Formats: sequence, C-alpha cells, structure tokens
Amino acid sequence: MKTRLLWLTALALLAGSALGYSLRGRQIGESPNLNPVREAWRILEQHYYTELPDESRLLHGAIQGMCRQLPDPFTRHVEPPQRQLDEEELAGTREGDVGLWITREKGRLLIRPIPGSPAERAGLREGESLVQIDGQAIPPEMPAEEVEALLKGPEGTTVTITTRSPDGSLHRVALRRGQIDVPSVMWQRLDDIGLISISTFTERTPEEMEKALRALADCRGLILDLRRSPGGLLKTATEVAGCFLEGGVVCCEQRREQLIAHRAVRQSTTTDLPLVVLIDKDTISAAEVLAAALKEHGRATLIGKPTGGKRVVQRIYRLSDGSALYVTEAVWLAPVSRTGAEIAPDIEVQGEEAQLAKAVECLKKRTTGN
Repeated sequence: MKTRLLWLTALALLAGSALGYSLRGRQIGESPNLNPVREAWRILEQHYYTELPDESRLLHGAIQGMCRQLPDPFTRHVEPPQRQLDEEELAGTREGDVGLWITREKGRLLIRPIPGSPAERAGLREGESLVQIDGQAIPPEMPAEEVEALLKGPEGTTVTITTRSPDGSLHRVALRRGQIDVPSVMWQRLDDIGLISISTFTERTPEEMEKALRALADCRGLILDLRRSPGGLLKTATEVAGCFLEGGVVCCEQRREQLIAHRAVRQSTTTDLPLVVLIDKDTISAAEVLAAALKEHGRATLIGKPTGGKRVVQRIYRLSDGSALYVTEAVWLAPVSRTGAEIAPDIEVQGEEAQLAKAVECLKKRTTGN
C-alpha cells in the first residue's frame, strides 16, 4: 500500500496535452474519446454565467466522477491533506501534530488523546468533544479527517482548542505541535489473561506486537481485540500472523489473471498461548485478513459480530499535485476456504462488554477445563 507511482496531472488529460500513458495501446492525449471532455471544458470557460470554481476543484471533480463510475466503492480520489494523514497513519508517525484521534458521533467530534502526546500531557480526556480551533467554531458538517488536518501545522507552533466535557463545561488549552509516534498496539492484563488491541496495521505494528507478547508471556491466555480496526497494510497482517502461526498461507490475493498466496512471516517473538479474537462490523481489510487466517488455521476462536467485508487490496498512487488515487488492484480470499465474504464469528455475542466477558470465559474454560 505504501508503493507510490507518479501519475500525470488530470489537467494534462483534460487540456489534451501529450501524455506518457497509453489507453489500450493509444496515447491518452490522442484519444478521440476525450474530445467531449475538452469541448465541455472550453464551453464552461467561455459561457458559464459566473466565475468558475478553482481549477483544481474542477479537475479533482473530474477524477472523482471517473471513480464513481466504477463498480467498486473503495477506489477513490483523495485530496492532499487527507493523503498526508493516511500515509502518516500507516507509517505510525504524525508530523506537526498535537496527538488527537477524532471521531464523529451523533453530531459531535469526540476526541481521544494519543498516549504520550501533547494532548494527553495537557490533560485532555477521552469523551470530550471538540468545539473550536483557534477561536473558530467547527462547522457541524466538517468531516473528522478535515478537522485533524486543521490541527496540523509547522513543528513547534501552537494551536488553541476548546473542548466540552460530558458535564457541559468548556476547556480551552494551547497545544504545541510536534512529531507524534502513534501506537497501533495497546495491551493490558485482566488478571491472568492478556488483552491486546490493534487499532491500525501500520509499519510499527509487528514490533509493537512482539513487545506486547513479551510483556504478557506469563499469562494463561490471550484476547486479540480487532474490533473497530480499519485494517491497514497487508504486509503487516502477514507479519503479525507470524507471531501466532508457525507458517502457512495467511490469505490469497486474486488479481485480474493471477492468484498470489501470502504466507505467514515467522517473527522472533511468538506465542502458542490459547487465543480468542474479538471482531465486529468495523473489523475490515487487514484486520479481517488476520482474523480469517487465525480462524481457518484453527489457531483462535472468534467472538463478536460478523466483520465488515472490505476484502480489497489497494495501492496508493500519488498524483503530481499532491492528491492521490486509492485503487483497488485485487481482492483477497481466506487461506483455506478461498471465500471472499464477511467473516462470521465462532460465537456470536452482542455488546462490547458481553463480548469481552465471553472471551475471558472461553479462555478460562480452555486453560482450567472447567
């Protein structure tokens, strides 16, 4: 997913400049099929009743229109700020950031400070809602990723935010921007059971997973929480699988005319402790890859709700203006059944607390025989 390819700008495509790419053997700029696009561009420039929007907006709109014609909702065009955020997220490091995870829920922007970040050190708490940035109210329709982009800036500069606590009180705090290492793996002990959560599959996840396994090596069993995990890097999923599997296929990647098997990459720190995996409808992409592999190889019991079924392999192609195309290049199939549907849990349980309690119960039965 981190592989990048420099594409020529859409402006050259629309203006009819000579391009270096071919479309079924024909130079794109020479294709007569693009004449209506060039004609429409000229008509709008000459005859639209008022000033046209910014040129980049029109060009990006043309690209987005192409993507909407595909029978795949995941292939899309991404603006430069969002592309940068996504690439930083996969790298596990944010530049010029204050360290807040932001989600939109019921019209509110809820925050969760990243451990060790300026936001956490300033005393911000999970569950507070973000209402202002530098004295400006946040539009209610603004997506969470755009809000995160507003919080970014040159390293060493400050941004002032206002949050509202669940009790309604307001808090105003100045945060200094810097480089933030974003953990993707969190762990804790539930008595003699280890609980490991993977938020995103980043470049740092395998190392963090090995650290968690070393810290929980004396536990009687492990719970791997993949709920609400949007996935990430496929390569990372195969490496994490190598912490739990001795080998074998993790998933198969079905391309146009090729089936590629991805095998578990055995890691230096491994475990054979009894394992339960928690899943839900927001478990997608690389998180589904790992869950399916652990289930079909008989390594873990899956508890929760069926996964989201986003079983696509994508690559980011960066365009010359800093935006990007996220292109679905393949679908992945489970390692044994070779199916591409959502993953069903072995034990279906409603509610997050009930799911965790059931996981603990299952592990205690397996380790004590009661």
